[in-house]
Amino acid sequence: MKKINYILIFSFLFSGMFLASCEKEEALDVDFSKYNVDDYVKGPLDDWLTQEFLDPYNISVEYRWQRSLSPVNKDITPPKEEKVQPAMEAIRDVWIKPYMEVAGAAFFKPIAPKQIVLVGSPEYNDNGTITLGTAEGGRKIYLTVINNFDKSNGAAVKRMMRTVHHEFAHIINQVVSIPPEFGVISPEFTSNWTSESAADAKALGFISQYARMNPGEDFAEMTSHLLIEGQYWFDEYVASAPETAQDRLRQKEQIVVDYFNLSFGIDFRALQDNIQQKLEVVTPPTPFAERLQDNGFAQMTIDLATQSVKSAAYEAVWNETTAALAAIGNAGRSFQRMEFHFDGVTELRVRYIYQNTAGTTFNADVDFDMVVDDDGTTTFTLVENRGDETAYGNFGVVGAGFQPMQDYLQSSVFIAKWVTDILPNTRDRKGGFAKKDNPSSYFYGDLTAG
Repeated sequence: MKKINYILIFSFLFSGMFLASCEKEEALDVDFSKYNVDDYVKGPLDDWLTQEFLDPYNISVEYRWQRSLSPVNKDITPPKEEKVQPAMEAIRDVWIKPYMEVAGAAFFKPIAPKQIVLVGSPEYNDNGTITLGTAEGGRKIYLTVINNFDKSNGAAVKRMMRTVHHEFAHIINQVVSIPPEFGVISPEFTSNWTSESAADAKALGFISQYARMNPGEDFAEMTSHLLIEGQYWFDEYVASAPETAQDRLRQKEQIVVDYFNLSFGIDFRALQDNIQQKLEVVTPPTPFAERLQDNGFAQMTIDLATQSVKSAAYEAVWNETTAALAAIGNAGRSFQRMEFHFDGVTELRVRYIYQNTAGTTFNADVDFDMVVDDDGTTTFTLVENRGDETAYGNFGVVGAGFQPMQDYLQSSVFIAKWVTDILPNTRDRKGGFAKKDNPSSYFYGDLTAG
């Protein structure tokens, strides 16, 4: 496959998730003679599925080969048994448990679909897509690519769980209809949504391309993205949309939240928070320190003005730096933001971005050695300039204004960490450093992959 793009495709009675790709390049490698559903002997996996799904929720999990449960015109394979339990653990922990804990058994048990069918391979389609999952009639969920399931792959876990939560939203909508006002917020629905770009969809106030299919899909997409991608992701998505689209997305968000509360007495925000916490447990992130050691990021941008959560200790240093820069020669320069450029595993270039009174932006660069240990312990040590570009010369002129920040970086041992404890679901997008002897003194920024 030379190029892949993820596309979600759903309908009310039959839904699916598809992966756009090239045509299938090789035959499926499986010996179907080993999968005779008539003479198999139940083992520990069957007992576990009965204990975790069938007995408590009346949900039957079908993973052994039954051709009647899959499209007869598709070349597909059964799942590998060792992949079944990890996948179903994720479904249990990120879908069933949150609803049970927030909405309660009286809500979840009667409404839950009664069959989950697992398939090992994808479904290859004639139009160049790969089916990742479907649901039928609100009673059966059908998931493919189980053989590739890996709990350490957070994106893959989210993709599968968006499918499950999307389909469950459809089931809920069969009990209480979607408020009619939801469908008129973004009226630009089209069955030809695949010809429109993701940017086009965002500009019209849709959460995804497929949300343009119809109001039911729009509602299910909003619900699944808010629950699985999380509030911080949604807020960033909204902020990057045109102003009119921002208003549309916020209106839809409020209707979703109110729908769960007024229709079923479910605190949507509590459900959202619960799911985000479960995702962090199901797919533990690679430590930020390890990513830095592997040179996994090119840059971290720190802009205190855009951060909703701040360390008071670090903000005080930021303000002191702002005042010191403005005072140099009474020139009134203004501190805008700073960037960490990870030029090597131990080579850190700190860039201060500032403006003069005319509003012209300048860069001032200074070099550090950055040593990150396996436990996240990090030290910053000022070194001689590694380059002679203009930005280094600028620091020679205004460096005294950035001295408070320079002192702060060298004043203590830090711990490199994700900031999911203060901004949930931001791993791989935001990282930071907290003082080892004073964790309330920290800073963080937006990460750019290396």
